[in-house]
Amino acid sequence: MVEYGCLLTDVTVNVLVGGFCKDGRVEEALRFIHEVSEEEGFYPNQVTFNSLVNGFCRIGDFNDALKIVDLMIEKGFDPDVYTYNSLISGMCKLGEFDEAIEILQQMILRDCSPNTVTYNTLISALCKENEIEAATELTRILVSKGMLPDVCTFNTLIQGLCLTKNREIAMELRLKEALMLLKEMELSGCARNVVVYNTLIDGLCKSRRVEEAEEIFDQMELQGVSRNLVTYNTLLDGLCKSKRVEEASQLMDQMIMEGIKPDKFTYNSLLHYFCRVRDIEKAADIMQIMTSNGCEPDIFTYSTLIGGLCKSGRVEVASKLLRSIQMKGIVLTPHAYNPVIQALFRRKRTKEA
Repeated sequence: MVEYGCLLTDVTVNVLVGGFCKDGRVEEALRFIHEVSEEEGFYPNQVTFNSLVNGFCRIGDFNDALKIVDLMIEKGFDPDVYTYNSLISGMCKLGEFDEAIEILQQMILRDCSPNTVTYNTLISALCKENEIEAATELTRILVSKGMLPDVCTFNTLIQGLCLTKNREIAMELRLKEALMLLKEMELSGCARNVVVYNTLIDGLCKSRRVEEAEEIFDQMELQGVSRNLVTYNTLLDGLCKSKRVEEASQLMDQMIMEGIKPDKFTYNSLLHYFCRVRDIEKAADIMQIMTSNGCEPDIFTYSTLIGGLCKSGRVEVASKLLRSIQMKGIVLTPHAYNPVIQALFRRKRTKEA
């Protein structure tokens, strides 16, 4: 740039350093800083140091990241919220939560106030590790410090609460907390998005609380939140598993009216229900509708229908379907073959099996 008569300003240098660091090329960034320092008299500033800290954290080199922090302090620059957030984010990505909390404590001791990004980073990492109690406690600390949780905080917590891996009783408690959080979002004027609602509907359906899931589904329209394919599929699957197939079929009609095209998951939920209750004619109808609407059956579709046919005693039809699928070049899993093999063995047709 200098060769072409362009002056290197602090802003220009920092933009280039930031680009190197975001691309994981931190060593190149350091060489570039060294060159412009010697040739152009550039002196690294707060932005430069923060870019380097962020760059080292991105590549998981925390020793060098902390050395840069020490250097910036030595040069008279105090680490700011961006510096600490980079360190905390990097530690969380590696699962080093104790170290991340330690950095948070150092941050507070140095009179650098954490922001919602700081807390959201930690809350998200804790939720991913199923440390929901710790994430909830951190949210309480956030509120006690006068910071209102934002939509990201609520989304993360609700997802964490609904996707808990704990036992059924724990799941019930977590769902209760998630529903309370939804109410808190409403009271605090925090916008709720489709992800929040979808997560709650999924959690309620998995807990067989489909009526409550329907209430959340209805709330979405009242709150002006557009329902998407995931919303419909989740509730439709919940209705099918609750043996409310008529309502599930009506829901599919509703989604089509709203311009949302059913996908494999939609059809497979209905098909799985009809095969489970051994209503093969309706299952076949669903598959026919599926293909006529341009939605190709997948391995799950075929496996489910083959299993349903065998359970209904229609082994010949299942065998014929299996052969036709093989002729199409579709590779099925052993799960698809097992019902046919078992049915043939029960009929003592071992050669065919």
